[in-house]
Amino acid sequence: MTISSSTPKEMMTVLARLALRAFLETGCRLDCRPRSLPTASLIIPVHNRAELTLTCLQSLAMRQNTIPLEIIIVDNGSTDETRQLLRRVRGLRVIRNQTNLGFPKAVNQAAIQATGRFLILLNNDVQVLGRSIDHAVAFLMANADVGAVGGKVILLDGTLQEAGVLIGQDGRALPCGRGRSADDPAYSFQRDVDYCSGAFLATRRDLFLDCNGLDEIFGLGYYEETDFCARLLRSGKRVVFLPDVRIFHFENGTSSAFPDLLELLQRNHGIFVTRHASWLPTKSGPGWSPLALRTSTCQAFNILMAEHGATFVSNRANVQEWIARMETLDGFVTLVVVGVAPGALRAYLDGLPKTVEVLSLNPSEFRDLIAARGNFYDLFAMRDPALFDTLALSDYLRAKIAVIRDAHIEFVHPSSLRRIPMRRAS
Repeated sequence: MTISSSTPKEMMTVLARLALRAFLETGCRLDCRPRSLPTASLIIPVHNRAELTLTCLQSLAMRQNTIPLEIIIVDNGSTDETRQLLRRVRGLRVIRNQTNLGFPKAVNQAAIQATGRFLILLNNDVQVLGRSIDHAVAFLMANADVGAVGGKVILLDGTLQEAGVLIGQDGRALPCGRGRSADDPAYSFQRDVDYCSGAFLATRRDLFLDCNGLDEIFGLGYYEETDFCARLLRSGKRVVFLPDVRIFHFENGTSSAFPDLLELLQRNHGIFVTRHASWLPTKSGPGWSPLALRTSTCQAFNILMAEHGATFVSNRANVQEWIARMETLDGFVTLVVVGVAPGALRAYLDGLPKTVEVLSLNPSEFRDLIAARGNFYDLFAMRDPALFDTLALSDYLRAKIAVIRDAHIEFVHPSSLRRIPMRRAS
């Protein structure tokens, strides 16, 4: 059989349809029964596209996650093979609606019936990778001030759809890292964001219900998870992007069939802007670079810390201590290790905070980084000033250079020479 397609989506659709037909015709079954009393409830609204639902359920049936899960499918009036498929999956809880009531209504229906302490909203056109669910739930358990978490949403071509999303002052989404490699270190560190896509969004069930769930005014969908996260933020909760949470996303697997999709988007955007009109002026304004947008929600200043590879390997504990001190000052830290290959560097990253951006560069790449990001960083910190000797830095950049010495840092530029005591991390 010859498969001809021009895009990853077309190829995925053909293969998924073949897999669905084989699954149904050969009498296959999936076992998605929870191992014990569920800790988390996965809520998956579906409307047709049974082939994508199958790939989603297969990724969950692999049981790479250790916490017990229940899966609740809300079938919004599907007319394809969805009902036949769901009969072949053990352990599902199925809610059936006669018509397509929309994503928000379906999620709320399932949330009321869920038995897990945590809810994870999933689209049916995703595949959950690795232990993403374990990571999401563990983080929520450990951080009471966090209202919701999400992760990397990876498109079929291997690029990012998003690594968290920010909201502009106009109320529109600013997805972090769109089009970049899914492994790009620039989008692989933990940070606060404005919202994460409902393709994978984890929260506490009691908090979700206290917030009255997703607002059903958004109809079939779009802006409902944006609104939910905005309400969490305005109540004092945090929304956090976790790089260890990863999903493949078909993108628009169901919504592409919505009638009047553009009209729906415009309508729901208007509702969102009106509802949050007093809050939106505090969000990211026009002209922000993608680099600055990544950390615009939480960092007071940006620090680049540079290390020779050999020095870093032999003095990791000292580096970790200094990074911890810098983070107590609400600093965002980029750690650049010069002269160590990325693959070798990964073996030495245990113990570093997840919030640190780690780059492995050669000297030429390091100079390129300085040229590209010079205006982004407020401070260049190092333990060996010789690392910067080969760079032709302007006086403006030199004024930001500091040398780490014992329990203080010293600015190198004569006009700025001073000592700044650093508080130890609590």
